[in-house]
Amino acid sequence: MYTLVTGATSGIGREIAIHLSQTRPVIVSGRNPEKTQAVLAECSSKFKHLEFVFDLRNSDTIASELSNFLIQNQIEVAELIYCAGEPNSGPIRLADYSSVLQTMNVNVLSALQIVKILASAKYNKNKFSNSIFISSIWSIRGGSGQVVYSASKAALDGSMRALAMEFAGKTRFNSIQLGAIISPMAEAVISDTELHNGLINAYPTGLGKPSDVIGAIDFLLSDSSSWLIGQEIVIDGGRTIDATTRRIKI
Repeated sequence: MYTLVTGATSGIGREIAIHLSQTRPVIVSGRNPEKTQAVLAECSSKFKHLEFVFDLRNSDTIASELSNFLIQNQIEVAELIYCAGEPNSGPIRLADYSSVLQTMNVNVLSALQIVKILASAKYNKNKFSNSIFISSIWSIRGGSGQVVYSASKAALDGSMRALAMEFAGKTRFNSIQLGAIISPMAEAVISDTELHNGLINAYPTGLGKPSDVIGAIDFLLSDSSSWLIGQEIVIDGGRTIDATTRRIKI
């Protein structure tokens, strides 16, 4: 059985897909076929890995595309790592409906459509056992200019909790709420030098790396976390617990 990793062509998703390919067959999912092929080339040769090329902005067709993919390849998916993310920064007064919808499609609506198919006895033969949503600390913290992105991640986490109850005893659902991870998506948001330096100062242990997430992924996929469902695990280098206005060097 396979592990489906969305957003697997760059940053955190890429690191996760390549890491997991050493222990299980992986489906590398992204919207650029050249990039999915590049990631597949870096995956372990121990297993037969597949690619699922799809643009998650088109949440209205993901269900049919994924169901056809499962049927055509005659496979089942046991695990989902939903790592795709669409940034959206700016004041709400300037947010147009199309950009809001695009962010919602990628960050939450497509995730729900994927779960719908993977939970289907018809298409996945009741093999779906574990799901991890990669979320953000913006789901639980406020920030100027982060209204749309925060709303999308809060919706993802809220869905995760409800899904954990709906599928309790069958499929485990948990999320990982990340702080600022050095990745192509983050670099697009913090390209401004002043903003970048401000972010570094806001994180007691510095900005994170994609590899900082791997341990939590391994734990949540293992039997060691079999009693853990519906939880939001924060990995943010101490960002959300730092109540100081000025750090004292010791």
